[in-house]
This record gives sequence, C-alpha cells and structure tokens, in this order.
Amino acid sequence: MTWQYGKHFQRAQSFINWLQGKQTAHITEVHVHHTFKPSHQNFNGRNHLALQNGMRRYHLNKGWRDIAQHITIFPDGHIVTGRNINIPPASATGWNDSDQDNRHPFMFEMIGNFDMGFDRLEGKQLETAIHITKYFYNKKAGIRFHNQLLINGKSPKSCPGTSIGYQWFVGLVKGFIPTIPNTTIPNYSSPKKPLMQLLKLTNPYTKNDSVKAVQQRLGVRVDGVYGPITAKAVIQFQNAFGIVVDGIVGPQTLKVLNQPPYRGIMRRGSRGQLVKVIQLKIGRLVVDGIYGLKTEARVKQFQRKHKLAIDGVIGKNTWNQIFLN
Repeated sequence: MTWQYGKHFQRAQSFINWLQGKQTAHITEVHVHHTFKPSHQNFNGRNHLALQNGMRRYHLNKGWRDIAQHITIFPDGHIVTGRNINIPPASATGWNDSDQDNRHPFMFEMIGNFDMGFDRLEGKQLETAIHITKYFYNKKAGIRFHNQLLINGKSPKSCPGTSIGYQWFVGLVKGFIPTIPNTTIPNYSSPKKPLMQLLKLTNPYTKNDSVKAVQQRLGVRVDGVYGPITAKAVIQFQNAFGIVVDGIVGPQTLKVLNQPPYRGIMRRGSRGQLVKVIQLKIGRLVVDGIYGLKTEARVKQFQRKHKLAIDGVIGKNTWNQIFLN
C-alpha cells in the first residue's frame, strides 16, 4: 500500500491506523508549523481539501516538488494528507534532511494564525496536534517548532505562533500537563482553597477566585477559568521574568505576579517578551513584542488616563501604575 495525497481523516487515530505499512522512512523529528494564511476565518467546516489544494498550488508555483507538509490539521481536528511521508518536507532551509538515507523530519501545518491576539489553538485541533506529535515522539522523534529552525543563527518566523509556548506544547505531549479537554467548552471544578493553591491546566479546567486574580495581573479576560489562554499568558510572563517556564502558577510565579520587579526603561524600539507582557497588560494591542508606534500611542493613552507624564516611555512610575496599582 502506498501514500496518497488528499486523504481526509476525522480523527488522528484513523490517520495513524491508515499510515501503518505506508511509512518506510525513519522520522527523526516532528516539525510544528502554523499556516498563518489560511487562518481560521478561511475555514468553513467543509473546505478541507479546497484549502489543502490551494496551499499545494502555491507551493508548486514556488518550484517545490509538492506541498511542503506531510499533513494539515484543521480547526475541527480533521487531517488531510499532503506530501508523501517517505519524502523529506519543505520545512525550513537546512533542516529538511534531504539526503538519501531515508531519515528526515515529519512536518505538519495547523490551519490558523496563532500569533498572540489572533486565532487560538484549542479543542479538537490541539488534541489532534498533540496526538500526532505524541505518536512520533513515542518512537523517539524530537520536537521542534518552526521558529527554532534557525537560518544563519536567526529565527525565520514566529511560526507556529507567539501564543503557543514550546514548553507548554511539549508538556502536553509528554503528559506533564495532564490532559486536554475534549471540547472548547470547559467543565469546571471548584477547589476548596481558592486563594493560595497551585494553578495549572487541568481537565476539567480549574475555576475559582485565585484564577481571577492571576488573570487580572496578566491582563487576560477575567473569567476565573484556568484554560489554555491563561496558561499561555503565564508562560509568556515566565519567559519575560526569567522564571522556570512550565505554565504553572506556583510560589515563584505568584511572587513575581504580585510584585513584578522593575526591569528598566522601555520605549519605542524595544523588543522582546517583556514588551509582550506590557502589550497584553495594557490591552487593545497586537501582542507581537515590538514597541512600535501603536504601542507608544497606547502607553500615552494609559499615562493620560492615570495622570502620569505623557511621553510614551515606560519608566518606573508608569511601570508601577501598570503592575502594582
């Protein structure tokens, strides 16, 4: 039996069952990508193959031998097959292992733009991505995000999106973060001690006042539910402040959340994880880690509202107003 382009599977396990006997290549790594375009808004629940064919045409027009990815994972968790799994992918320059030793990465694309502020990786799509990654991981394959496939020492893109933390994703694959809800509609638990407990992503999602306090500190929607969006914001915060990145609000993370240490002046031109934290906290911004004109203007609005010096620069007074008040 041979590989076939355009096969449509509703479940990850159905694809894995079909794969048996068709894979002769040794898969060394799983490369995780998002499409950026098309995004969730381009998916209507029925156009799986149409979107796949559109990507294939685009890649062929670039002179590639076939569509770049071995499979595509859609927002409903369905899978459509792409490039033959026994042929190296077009994942990233210098990382495709395109020699003749029959060893190379497995690449999948997830339909969506998972940069902060846009689509969310959750529910059935997340389940399928974890299931497929775990299948190859259990066969000793490594896991790499596209943004880790450096070209000339630099990350080529934000792919698979700034809202997806690597440690969080790998934690799901390895089972460190226990389970994923079966739908995007959470069931709730109500722990007995709502104010001081350790918080992490669980199934069912934790819901209590401690979660609300954390969400308020982070600047995400305050609904008291510790779901994927809150976990991602925690990971982003941990990255920015040099805390162990695990998506868990333990004593160290809670201490810094309650009193974030001043990290020096930030102004237009600043970049990085801390800028993302600021953008999320003051709101109404694309969270891209770039302190540009829009971020500067939003900071000025914030300063005006709180009767601070209006200079668009985050000094100690503005920092304290953002985090401590």
